[in-house]
Amino acid sequence: MCANDTVIGVSILISDNQLSQQLNEAVKRTPGFELVDDPLEAQNALMLIEVSGEPETTLKEVFGMKQQGYSGGILMTASNYHQDLLLRCIQMGVDEFLPSPLAPDDFIASLRRYREKFLATQEGLSAGTSIAILGARGGVGTTTIAVGMATYFAEKGRKVVLLDLSRPYGDVSLFLDFEHDYSWVDAMTNQSRIDSTFLKSILYKYSDNLYVLPAPAQHHDRLTLSSDSIQDLLFAATSSFDMVIVDAGSVQDNAALTILERVDSPLMITQMGLACLSSAKYVVELCKQVSPMLGEMIKLIVNRYTSRVIIEKNEIEQITHKDIFAEIAEDNEKPLSAINRGIPLLEAYPHSPSAKGIRAVAQKITKSEPRAKKSRFFSRI
Repeated sequence: MCANDTVIGVSILISDNQLSQQLNEAVKRTPGFELVDDPLEAQNALMLIEVSGEPETTLKEVFGMKQQGYSGGILMTASNYHQDLLLRCIQMGVDEFLPSPLAPDDFIASLRRYREKFLATQEGLSAGTSIAILGARGGVGTTTIAVGMATYFAEKGRKVVLLDLSRPYGDVSLFLDFEHDYSWVDAMTNQSRIDSTFLKSILYKYSDNLYVLPAPAQHHDRLTLSSDSIQDLLFAATSSFDMVIVDAGSVQDNAALTILERVDSPLMITQMGLACLSSAKYVVELCKQVSPMLGEMIKLIVNRYTSRVIIEKNEIEQITHKDIFAEIAEDNEKPLSAINRGIPLLEAYPHSPSAKGIRAVAQKITKSEPRAKKSRFFSRI
């Protein structure tokens, strides 16, 4: 069976009968999905579960059920939710949290996002890990960090693709000193052809383990990045590579938000200046508006961190409303020198403070999280 023929079972477990009926009808109208009465009888079924009563108990039992193979995916919804609940959903492996009242269109969009990830694990596809780096403002070091992380994973033997989706300007080819025939515009203008084979045909091979999809050379071509084509591009990339690193630039529009939503680890880069921190706060709030879970998942990286600046860590967190995930030490000379030489920072100056910081961030992001205990859920439904 080809990927397009795959049908995923959906089970809706919520208390509102009228809403449940509306969601059921929406599923019936959506290709690629079918309703199942008992998710335990359907392999890889996707369940929508309402959180009520004791959220922690529900989360633990649902995750245990997922770990035992009773479910392919979990969507959670709740009318009353808070930051702690969102964090626990993330920690317990919930695929997505959907605030209540839940609109059928939002539910179907969530189903389609899950289906994309599910299909990437089928047919022997690699289902690689994806990381996106977005700058709170321009010039904060987004491309330096993206190139550094891609280099790090390639050095570790992982097959890596670096997608230069930075706008308005993408400079990965400048940082790595290469010329190219193709760019992501070739993918966007051939959306119906985007698959693993087509993607590999337009990539630049930088090294045995590192491939790059550069930004277009012409400025007017950089305005064609659409949300739909981003989804197809990321699906093809994660199907073909162990690691997908996205330089998302610093433009905070629908395309950038789509990138952040579709990756496993969305990162936001800021510096310690108040103007930059104010922009970081705006990005966090924007992410929360798009998706509460995205607002929690996005990680704050402080680049060019120094203790000589008057502002303290706790003040940074208060301004941005976000805990600091990691800091990369101030290092004015080495990153600029590496750019001018056209050599990756981790190769040119592997022992520099910035190179060490980028390695530490990459290691922290990919660090495995502990798995929750297994338990029963349907015994109480």
